[in-house]
Amino acid sequence: MQQQRVRQQLKVQTTIHAVISSRFLAASQFVFCCSSKACFGRVPTETSPNFMNVQIAVLCDAATDYGGKLNLLGAFDTIATQQLPAVHPQCSVALRIVFSKVEEGPHKVKMNFVDEDGRFVMPSIDMPAEVALPPDANFVARNFIINIQQLKFDKPGQYAIDIAIDGRQESSIPLHVKQMPPPNQG
Repeated sequence: MQQQRVRQQLKVQTTIHAVISSRFLAASQFVFCCSSKACFGRVPTETSPNFMNVQIAVLCDAATDYGGKLNLLGAFDTIATQQLPAVHPQCSVALRIVFSKVEEGPHKVKMNFVDEDGRFVMPSIDMPAEVALPPDANFVARNFIINIQQLKFDKPGQYAIDIAIDGRQESSIPLHVKQMPPPNQG
């Protein structure tokens, strides 16, 4: 009975991964059963080349890179303000991108910050990335931190920080700017 349940879970897990069609597949996937009889199964995945993967794309209060470790402080997706235009004093866009061996060489990471009409909130930022892997590595992670000061929002609404690598959009960070009524004076 237990083995049949494990086979069913493996079948469901394999189906989910086939539907999602992850571009960054590992050599195998693990499925863990949460029961008193702890068991796990190994699901073989298709052999396919690994492609670059945006692991982290976030808007935050601050970010640092310390020896390859990406440190984030205060991730957010909403700015509330009582008056417009509003100026956000300081924030950071933090990215962690994993490149595989087949992607060695020069790449261009581009960031566009746009409003809901597609108009630029600030100039585009191009970041060159030279990817070189040590001989014994199959992948390398690169951190990108963009510090932004005095970011001005003229109107409330939906904004997006679009991330493209080599001209292909790979990620989008949503941001909602909302105008709040002034507090009741009493």
